[in-house]
Amino acid sequence: MELMHAFQKYGGLLCNYAYSYLNNREEAEDVVQEVFLQLLETEKVFPFNDIAIKSYLLKSVRNSCLNILKKKKHFFSIFTETPVN
Repeated sequence: MELMHAFQKYGGLLCNYAYSYLNNREEAEDVVQEVFLQLLETEKVFPFNDIAIKSYLLKSVRNSCLNILKKKKHFFSIFTETPVN
């Protein structure tokens, strides 16, 4: 599957998925763009079916969102007196 086709097919789904983690539309869109940009830069080729591509993209977006949330949690915990669990 071509990268542009994958973006057109799954871009909206991925943005909504990222939004469900981040609760911020702009950050969610940035995450999706970054995932596709990383794929473009590494020239990753997908020799597998649509389901595998969708799964790969969802996992990449989820991992990016979790990394952002970890950074926010760390940032927040530095500036508060109460520990963040």
